[in-house]
Amino acid sequence: MRRFMNSVPNYEFFDVPARDTTGGLCMAWNGSVKVDILNSSLSYICARVTVKDKPPWVILGVYGDPNHFHSRHIWETLTQLIRIHDKVCLLGDFNEILDSSEKFGGSARIKQNTIEFQDFVFSAGLLDLGYKGPAYTWTNNRSVSNAIYQRLDRVLVTPNWLQLYPNAYVNHLPMIHSDHCPILLRIKKPPSRQREFRIENWWLKENGFQQTWVPKWEEERGRPWQEKWREMRKNIQQWAKNLATPKKKLDELAKKLHDVQMIHPMNRDHSLEVSLLKEYSEVEAQHESYWRQRSRLQWEEGGDRNTKYFHTVATNRRRYNLITAMEDENGMLTGDEDKIRAAFVTYFKNLYNPSIPSSQTANNPESIAENPIDTQMQHANTHLHMTHNIFFQSLSQSDTHHTIPSSAHQNLTRLPDYHEVRKLLFKMGPDKSPGPDGVNCRFLQENWAVLGPDLVNQMRMIFSTAVVPEPWLGCNVILIPKKTEPLSPVDYRPISIGNVIYVSKCVIFDFYANYKLIKPSKQHTQRIVHKSQVNTKRLRWKLYLPRNRIRGARSYGMGIDGVLSFAS
Repeated sequence: MRRFMNSVPNYEFFDVPARDTTGGLCMAWNGSVKVDILNSSLSYICARVTVKDKPPWVILGVYGDPNHFHSRHIWETLTQLIRIHDKVCLLGDFNEILDSSEKFGGSARIKQNTIEFQDFVFSAGLLDLGYKGPAYTWTNNRSVSNAIYQRLDRVLVTPNWLQLYPNAYVNHLPMIHSDHCPILLRIKKPPSRQREFRIENWWLKENGFQQTWVPKWEEERGRPWQEKWREMRKNIQQWAKNLATPKKKLDELAKKLHDVQMIHPMNRDHSLEVSLLKEYSEVEAQHESYWRQRSRLQWEEGGDRNTKYFHTVATNRRRYNLITAMEDENGMLTGDEDKIRAAFVTYFKNLYNPSIPSSQTANNPESIAENPIDTQMQHANTHLHMTHNIFFQSLSQSDTHHTIPSSAHQNLTRLPDYHEVRKLLFKMGPDKSPGPDGVNCRFLQENWAVLGPDLVNQMRMIFSTAVVPEPWLGCNVILIPKKTEPLSPVDYRPISIGNVIYVSKCVIFDFYANYKLIKPSKQHTQRIVHKSQVNTKRLRWKLYLPRNRIRGARSYGMGIDGVLSFAS
């Protein structure tokens, strides 16, 4: 090994010699990186890594006991090292799996050493970076009937290390000259893109936030909603440009407190110290709100600070959602952003091209759930077992004479009142992802006294004219992984995130509340009630915008697909 490493230019190395014919470890690094060896044994090499523009962190190259005689001792030693160094990355051959899904072939029983490995990962607070590529990193190279495959090699990191490199990911390379596959940790820089405007929850408690937009809004009660909304967002965005982040404010306050507390108590300005401590506590709450919003967790208000926990969840969630690599048309992994983007665009263009013949859905109604959206809408009335299409404002007594009673018609066509709109708005999750306008539900809820009257008037106008304002109809399309390790576009499901004020939210709730009034028969009524008790999620909702059914530039409609709820 030494002879080989000496022959490689521009690299330094450290090795732990093998004992007899087994074991032996080696760590090599490029000369442009500063590495200090801290500790080593037959099971690990511990080193401090210093990279430009980053704080130092610790790498642990690990080799687990293949016979499991000393595994518990190894995990205990690694746990102690992790607690000492904080920002730690562990990688190598752990000679153990975390659960039964990481093994194919052989005994499926979970052994005690697997449980001990799970306890080590959990107690040390480690995160598995996952992988791109083949699922298993080791094989016994036996015949097919006796073959065993396992994921023994992995990368585990502490939350603080992941905060340094939130876009890091792992590639499993091909097995060629070994029974193990090489694993490659890539520390990728985040893609540069224009930051979208989003209202931050911590802004709501910031001094000057209300003055930025409230006086102007109240002065112009008669002005069209869309103009006021657009100007409000513009004013808030301009105000936020010069706003320091909670983290920066905490650092500045900590420095001021340090300077004050360096003065002897006899000469110290205690009133200034109390004021700084109070301000520090307020900014801490803002900092927690910042990370709580990104974690997407529903958490009880108040109580102890959980900023570090929210930070960890948000960072891990961001890493999980990041698409770092994708298989190209030849089945090879690529990390090129342009190729990944092109692969998604091509796939979904083909998927949502309405070219599936109608006979396919006619013979198999269940297949509608897998057809392109346009095709679903085209064949909905023909091939669904039961479909009701309700078009607001166009409902008339003659149109609905044979389907719904007059009392139900009145309920469906009446305009929503102030209390209904408020109740529906406050039912929505305050921290759900915002749409293209960057406004979440918490902003509307906490500023209901100012925005509520205008919002109710806007809703009533939409219900009376059946025309939805164009800006409300925009949405962000998000790709959600269908499985743990997605490799191609088919492994992702697109969902749309609309603006929180989009009327479809209120229409869904309003229609659901009155749906029981228009069910067509007693038999179907009983069937729906039974099905909803068993599995409410099987009733699928469709929202769409038919262009020629109602007057108006963009009209609103709803379809309820009952094929699943009525399927036997």
